[in-house]
Amino acid sequence: MQSNRINNSSYLSSGIHWIEDNPRKILILLGLLINSIIFYDFIFGNKLYVFGKNMVDSADFTYPHLMHAIRYLKTQSYPGYSFYIGLGQGYYPFYSLYLSSLIPPLALLTDAVNPTSLPGLIVYREAFKLILAAWLFFEFLSLTGIKPLPALIGGILFGFSGHLLISSPIELFTSEAVLVAMMLYGMELVLQRRAPWVFMFAIVFMGLLSPFSWYNWGLLALGVLPFRFYAQYRFKWKKLPRIVLTLGGVAFIGALLSAVFSGSVIELMLNSPRVGGDATYFNHLFSRFFAIESPKFYVSALYRMYGNELLGGSTTEFMGWFNYFESPWFYCGIFTLLLIPQSFKKANGKWSISNLLIFLIVVSHIFIPGLRYLFWGFAGDYFRSSSLCLIAAFIYLAMNGFSNILKVNKIWKAGIGITAVFIVFTLSPLFPAANNLIPELRWGVMALVFTYLGLLILLIYRTEWSLFLILVFIVLELGWQGKHTVNKDGVLTREMLTQPLGYNDDTQLALKWLNQHDPGFYRIDKDYYSAYYSIKSYNDGIAQNYMNSSSYYSFNSLYYIRFLTLLGLADPKSDIGTRWSAGLDHRDLLLTLTAHRYKLTKDSISNPEYVRNYLPVQKTGNVTVWKNKNAIPFGVVLHQYIPKEHLLTFADTIKDQILLRAVLREGLPDSIKKELKPYISPNNPEVFTDSIYTQVTNQLNQEGLKLVYQDQNHIEGIVRAEAPGILLLPMTWDAGWKAFINGKEESVLVINEGLSGVYLPKGIQHIKMRYFPPNLKLYAYLSGIGCLLFFGLLFFWKRIRPK
Repeated sequence: MQSNRINNSSYLSSGIHWIEDNPRKILILLGLLINSIIFYDFIFGNKLYVFGKNMVDSADFTYPHLMHAIRYLKTQSYPGYSFYIGLGQGYYPFYSLYLSSLIPPLALLTDAVNPTSLPGLIVYREAFKLILAAWLFFEFLSLTGIKPLPALIGGILFGFSGHLLISSPIELFTSEAVLVAMMLYGMELVLQRRAPWVFMFAIVFMGLLSPFSWYNWGLLALGVLPFRFYAQYRFKWKKLPRIVLTLGGVAFIGALLSAVFSGSVIELMLNSPRVGGDATYFNHLFSRFFAIESPKFYVSALYRMYGNELLGGSTTEFMGWFNYFESPWFYCGIFTLLLIPQSFKKANGKWSISNLLIFLIVVSHIFIPGLRYLFWGFAGDYFRSSSLCLIAAFIYLAMNGFSNILKVNKIWKAGIGITAVFIVFTLSPLFPAANNLIPELRWGVMALVFTYLGLLILLIYRTEWSLFLILVFIVLELGWQGKHTVNKDGVLTREMLTQPLGYNDDTQLALKWLNQHDPGFYRIDKDYYSAYYSIKSYNDGIAQNYMNSSSYYSFNSLYYIRFLTLLGLADPKSDIGTRWSAGLDHRDLLLTLTAHRYKLTKDSISNPEYVRNYLPVQKTGNVTVWKNKNAIPFGVVLHQYIPKEHLLTFADTIKDQILLRAVLREGLPDSIKKELKPYISPNNPEVFTDSIYTQVTNQLNQEGLKLVYQDQNHIEGIVRAEAPGILLLPMTWDAGWKAFINGKEESVLVINEGLSGVYLPKGIQHIKMRYFPPNLKLYAYLSGIGCLLFFGLLFFWKRIRPK
């Protein structure tokens, strides 16, 4: 270890020697210290790590789905289908994602499903991931030849960078950052031919988290490989094919190992409007490959390098490009920015062309939009992946430069000086855009520039305290910046969760009453939203544990959106519209068709439609429970069909009437069409009186499915069909469902573009339906092959590894 120390031992105190010899211990201690500064109010105070306003996805997406995952884990024998997402959807891959977040397993040991205790666990998970990311990136930097102290600082800067702190309320993105650090560390181990296991399991965990990670972080790996290979082997290019084959082979084994999870995730993505449908930005974004952005865009990119909150976002309105969450996440420390130019000069004083190229490549994505679109396959205008690449590259370059300073005790004064002048100028009143910055943070960043500049000057004169002070100020800077980042307006408190607010509003009292008086299988509609901060929150159902028809989900089912499109309730070409769906909002006939038995309202008596179609049955707090006068079972038999082109000629209100009587002809086999009757439109279809409505639903009730048993993956019941017909099941079609009529398997048909149905002959029929994730056995076999290859490699590694 002595050979790795800074050259001039007289320059160092014994403390610096100890830090160099124990960098991992120091990293953990500093990580805990920074975490205590940033998350103090969440760990010891009344705040909970669930956010609204600028981070509304935390409260409207992550928190509800986490609650649902825990309930699912406790009540279902295996992960399969969920009726709580829209009109139902395969849940296996999404379930596995939250299983990997460590919170659901903890919920088995605690009462974490209680909403007052669950958010208290989230902050510990995120704090742990920040330290884990820091440690993995430190290991990567250490293997690249960077000295222990700069590698330690680089790890801390990565772990508490803007990417990890801004995205920490969202489970997915901090996990991605951890896996990127793990992948880089694993790649370096393969390059140095030590062991392939870290890289392999980075690929496994990426597949578990999101197989799309293989694409965007595969691009990063391809970009890093040539530079790291050159640094390791120089011009020995004959070694490159072997390295590439090793990485490729190990990645292949990792992908196979994760197939039992990742295969279903891939199917989920392919069967969503964003991938398998028309909701794509590809053509639009590809046409903007070399577009010039607005001035606000470049201002945001600049100031997000100096700090997460300079443009607002915590307690003030965000003044940057687009919005707080989608704007660049470039912050990785002022010390980093000052030292980047230092990496352009080698320890021997010559220019480092490779480091210059790295800098130009990662910065170019700011000026060439197509490069950041490429990271998302031209599916979104996001900075998340490219921001993390820039942060990792900047820290690598800076710590490379810092390591060179410590090797030769020399600083490239011009490079650091010009950088410092540029930062100070862009923060000063002389730069017009700087006047819109948060004053406290603006002057704080400027003070840090002068502080670090002074400490680097002291370093030239071998002042032993300068290294300690650099470390101290980095810890203070990261704690200061991080505390501003996570202490936002809109954070939930424990007190809020004990009051009738948000997801804990009087809806809970109404649901408790319903569960006591009607424990059946049905959906509920509300005329209000229960989220803490959103105007509209489409995940109230999964947060409050009731079934409805709305959904905010990144990959809503393609069939769910097709059904809504047929009814004029969704735009299949809108990326946003296919993710944020209000479902069957305000379409009472469709609510009846899809087994919505109750409606909850807060301002009910003034709406004549409620009085006309619903009967008030209970008042709980400020919520009124209304029962649908024309409710029908979860499954009814229809005997007529209508061509799609005919249906589309009617207004939406007429479509709703028709779909209570007939199914679309499209999707029905010819043999079944012969058994059904064509729908004949009445002379005046607009006349749909209350008596006709009641007559139609009474007939549907006579041929309704009488459930014997149901859960998320099983449906069993008895139905009497007066004539051959289609048993319409108001749930999104999914290939995982199997139907058995009187013990004989029957095909589950796609009805009305997206719902499920089964052909029934005349008479009393016993129906069983079971769900199992489609192709899961195939994916399990692939994972089994991966296990064999893994153990084979493990067995032979000692033989094939060079001495």
